[in-house]
Amino acid sequence: MDARIAFGLFGLFHTMLIASYLPLSDPSLSTLSLLAVSAALVYDNLIIAVGHALSNDLLLALSKPRFFLHLLLTPQLAGAALAHFNFGLTAWICSWAMVGLGFGIEHSAHANLVIVEYRGTVRYTQRPIVPPIPAILTTVIMLALGAYYREWNLFLGSFAMFLLAAAPPSKVGPIPGQFGEVLILWGTWATIASG
Repeated sequence: MDARIAFGLFGLFHTMLIASYLPLSDPSLSTLSLLAVSAALVYDNLIIAVGHALSNDLLLALSKPRFFLHLLLTPQLAGAALAHFNFGLTAWICSWAMVGLGFGIEHSAHANLVIVEYRGTVRYTQRPIVPPIPAILTTVIMLALGAYYREWNLFLGSFAMFLLAAAPPSKVGPIPGQFGEVLILWGTWATIASG
């Protein structure tokens, strides 16, 4: 299958998640954070899906925000989940500490953006590959919360993300990790929406 279709479908799924929870009857910081993460993933998947049709300069300009948003927003999933389980200010201190950690790792890695082609897609990625420590911590926190509070949607979505993200992109490509993002977002939305 052409990977552009997969990324387009992932973007569509994130759009449907956003639409299914709008309008927000009682917008909390958790739901607003999830909306921001979901919107960033729509953008991420869209740029990857259409990257082949863009000039290298335009693709580079549109790709830089993908990496910034990933560093800024991925830890907000943990913040949203912790806040849902009444961790209060600790939830957001934890998530913003992970944001700081991510930017620190990124800065020290001196990564460059390089073009990569994969099954019909053309996208920019980082070289050397920067360890996604905040994303791993986010997934582990959410997995632990799902298990401890017996919130099985959160647990299953996080567990799937953990397994799929562990698959090396150099061997299997980026699709498993992107599919993991779909599942962890679904699990988080379903948990927070259920009250």
